Parts: sequence; structure tokens; C-alpha cells
Amino acid sequence: MSEREFQAQVIAAAEMQGWLCYHTHDSRRCQPGFPDLIMVRGYRMIALELKVGRRKPTPEQLGWLAALREVWQVDALWAKPDDWDSLMELLKHE
Repeated sequence: MSEREFQAQVIAAAEMQGWLCYHTHDSRRCQPGFPDLIMVRGYRMIALELKVGRRKPTPEQLGWLAALREVWQVDALWAKPDDWDSLMELLKHE
């Protein structure tokens, strides 16, 4: 089974259970190591890196997964240039 096939199976199963799934289709311009899938349902978010065979996550992938495991609060918002000051305030908070 290829990683693409495995991913399609995971997405299909997750969507059947009501998860909203995101996958970057062309990761060449993305931050290295970002997980393959972000899945959200209700108050839960799953960041998932998929591997098949003997492949293992890269150090960058393990770094992203470790950082995302530490998240206990997610700020989900949208912003426009007029919101710059508010956005900078949000970024200052720990």
C-alpha cells in the first residue's frame, strides 16, 4: 500500500466519523515537516503524520508533532490588514 492510498483510507474513515480533514496537496513550499493531515471534530484536533513500510518520520516531522502535542488552546480566527494591532497583541500573549 502506498502512503497516498493509506492517506485516502484514513481521510475516508475520518470523514465518515464526522471529522473535517485538511491535507496540503503540494508541500514543496510549506514549512518542512508539517504533518500530513490535520483533522478537526468538535473540540478535538488531530495532527497526523502517515508512514508506510519501514519509513520513519524525519526530525522535522517529529519536531512538529512534539510542538503540536503541547497545544492546549487553539486560537482560530481570521484577520485583515486593518486588524494588525490586534493581531500583534494576540502574538505577544503566551
